Amino acid sequence: TKCDRSVVQLSRRAADDLSGISGNFDAVVINSVTQHFPSADYLFDVLKKAISVIDHRGFIFVGDIRNLDLLPAFYAAIQLHQANDELSLEKLNQRIKTKIRNEEDLVISPNFFRSIQQELPQIIEVEIQLKRGSYHNELSKFRYDVVLFVDREKTTSNLELEQNNILDWQQEQLSIELVKKLLLDNEYQFLSIENVPNPRLTKEIHLLELLDNNEITTVQELKNQLELFEVKGIEPEEWWNLSSEIPYNIIISGAKYPKLDSYCVTFKSKNIDQYNSLRQQNNFNNQYYKSYQEYTNNPLYHQIARQIEPELRNYLKSCLPDYMIPKSWVILEKMPLNVNGKIDRKALPKPEKNRPELGTELVLASTEIEKAIAQIWQDLLQLEVVGTNDNFFDLGGNSLLLIQMNRQLKQVLELDVPVVKLFQYPTIRQLTAYLQQDNNKHDSNQKSPINYQKSPQSIDNESIAIIGMSGRFPGAKNLATFWQNLRNGVESFASFHTKELDRKKNDSVNYVKVAGVLEDIEYFDAYFFGYSPKEAETLDPQQRIFLECAWLALEDAGYNPQAYPGRVGVYAGAGMNTYFINNVYPNLNAHNRSFLETMADVQLTMGQEKDFLPTRVSYKLNLTGPSVNIQTACSTSLVAVHQAINSLLTGECEIALAGGVSIRVPQKTGYIAEENGILSPDGHCRAFDAAAAGTVFGNGVGIVVLKRLSQAIADRDNIYAVIKGSAVNNGGAQKVSYAAPNLEAQAEVISQALTKAGIDPTTIDYIEAHGTGTPLGDPIEIAGLTQAFRENTENKGYCAIGSVKTNIGHLANAAGIAGLIKTVLAIKYKQIPPSLHFKQANPNIDFENSPFYVNTQLLPWPTKDNPRRAGVSSFGMGGTNVHLVLEEPPNGEVRSQKSEVRSS
Repeated sequence: TKCDRSVVQLSRRAADDLSGISGNFDAVVINSVTQHFPSADYLFDVLKKAISVIDHRGFIFVGDIRNLDLLPAFYAAIQLHQANDELSLEKLNQRIKTKIRNEEDLVISPNFFRSIQQELPQIIEVEIQLKRGSYHNELSKFRYDVVLFVDREKTTSNLELEQNNILDWQQEQLSIELVKKLLLDNEYQFLSIENVPNPRLTKEIHLLELLDNNEITTVQELKNQLELFEVKGIEPEEWWNLSSEIPYNIIISGAKYPKLDSYCVTFKSKNIDQYNSLRQQNNFNNQYYKSYQEYTNNPLYHQIARQIEPELRNYLKSCLPDYMIPKSWVILEKMPLNVNGKIDRKALPKPEKNRPELGTELVLASTEIEKAIAQIWQDLLQLEVVGTNDNFFDLGGNSLLLIQMNRQLKQVLELDVPVVKLFQYPTIRQLTAYLQQDNNKHDSNQKSPINYQKSPQSIDNESIAIIGMSGRFPGAKNLATFWQNLRNGVESFASFHTKELDRKKNDSVNYVKVAGVLEDIEYFDAYFFGYSPKEAETLDPQQRIFLECAWLALEDAGYNPQAYPGRVGVYAGAGMNTYFINNVYPNLNAHNRSFLETMADVQLTMGQEKDFLPTRVSYKLNLTGPSVNIQTACSTSLVAVHQAINSLLTGECEIALAGGVSIRVPQKTGYIAEENGILSPDGHCRAFDAAAAGTVFGNGVGIVVLKRLSQAIADRDNIYAVIKGSAVNNGGAQKVSYAAPNLEAQAEVISQALTKAGIDPTTIDYIEAHGTGTPLGDPIEIAGLTQAFRENTENKGYCAIGSVKTNIGHLANAAGIAGLIKTVLAIKYKQIPPSLHFKQANPNIDFENSPFYVNTQLLPWPTKDNPRRAGVSSFGMGGTNVHLVLEEPPNGEVRSQKSEVRSS
């Protein structure tokens, strides 16, 4: 039959959100989702709301529920299957207890649903049902279904189940045929057969009994005993097959704790109203049950415990010598107490020998030497498993154990490894690489197992290839979206309603509720980069997001930073850290502090100071080239590119990352526009226009990956564009104030870049200007550009000019890299995007007698007699100016992005 879709409505929402749903349903189905609920209270709330939408009488079906009473049997069976025969029974029990304690799903005892009748009297009957099916698997053994019959007006009567209607299968020595005869010969309303052996579970329950047997010492002995056990019982499906032969509905439910290896079969006459409730005299009493919270686990326990251990370890590292840091940790919900209220030390569980929670993926040893070293580590650290990428000290090692490791390596492997080398190579993989290279070269003083490329000769003037990029800008989570916004002329500022503002309302009539906002700055893949949640929480978002973009830029370039054998440099700078001021500091209760008083202060500082931006990337991505912090205000990120170019040309590194980031929080704040200030009074940046009155600040991050052009061609890299030349200078004191621009200095830096590039300015088709949209700054910039170009040409109006600040605002320390990436994308797509809000030129700009015109529409960018060429300027408050000259890649050198990330 066809479904009448007019009566079907689909809605995606949280399970506890039933808002707008009227109460006229016969049934509510909650199938195979309860394990994802966060707590017993959440489940109770969902059921309570489900009852509210039932129309008078109805039912709630809850399916595929994991059974808390059977959780020990579930994990016992799994751990036995996975364990080696030589493993001790003590360790096996320890593993099972750990798995139970660390369970992250919500696991629910059937008694939960019986107990909630105390608080939800509308539930008149609870049917606990085993899963149908003849197969024995996780679903049929350890899960169950529940039907909650609801009578919101409580009009049904409670029918008592007489004691003579309850039979014990084993005491009465019953059989299916005998039960069938009883049912046909008698007109029972209800008949219950209890204590029927369940062949699905008898072996698992017997396994639990054997685990308490002190005479069994190993897994092999346990398996031998288990093989002697004969599985007996009646398959539940045999009862369900009987339903066609008798006038009864059949309900099969698991037995109550502790009789977990049996079940109960209830026969309910089909002639009775299903909403008539069933109660067992003397056996069923709601007051017998505890609060419903007692009948589930706490799925948040392990998540919290997993966070606490690395946080404690890192904190203690900052406060204690390494030999005082505990090797093992046991997380308890509460301390066991004796009758005097003191901690019962004898009742404390023994430390487990599990690998601690690390941010490093477990990679097992594969070679013989790795396996041998891993075994030594396991013995010293008392762990059952270690990974080849695990840090010895993160696993609980210390300097004293390191000395013992040195002795073990001598005794077991006959390797004389200096202790200093064990400090230098704290992972099995690093140590193995060192040992193998040391063996090959017979030189125990070899500095590093890393196969660095031979440093190239210093090259005075070679072009630099841009082989990778990444960025996040207002209105664009990636560069594809960024380009679409540019070509479509999108202004990506956010306008806020007063209620949206992240700060108290500002009553100034000049308060402009506009900003360039970066989406999702609160999200960070801490685990991927090896951070604990606590570390990530206090880390400046500028450092978090720049680290993510650094990885993406290298990925875009096709290089795996963990495997690349050459040196990768990092040149970058960040903006002012307002996250510390507004988010971290207020929660420290740390007034009048120097933040250099404790090791904890030092740890905190490293996550907040912008000095550590590039070195954090180098550390987390294992980059071994120069790592230099750049701070020149607005020109920071483009100066970083210039410095990276010099590093490549002098042979200090083979690849360089360069860029910048500026993220100020809170984001949803406006600003006060003051007369003759630099901030726009109407929330628009009108670069070069007569109505230009200031800029709008925004948040963003951008990174480019650089390599010498000849090497990029040889390595068949994807080349976005080529940097032909760059120059940096400062305006000195020859200007009206510290913050004012210097026309002569701007003209000089552009001229220097053109000279380095060996480029005739008449072949340049586009200039990405600094273009802040200020009445004074724009005319000075155009005059400086014109002066530099006039050294070689008198041509007029041939070169387009634009400013990305009209799209995304002034990104402060990331402003230059945003303009560079925009220009590189224009070269890639052979189109010049429009500069926004230009209608009439600033009267102080003489465009008619200059080489430039403001581009106001998306233009095709055809080639002439020379390659496509462009310039990019960035000028920092304080006078540091930088200019780059770009060119499209050599013919035939633009390739599609590689499908695999390379290691060399």
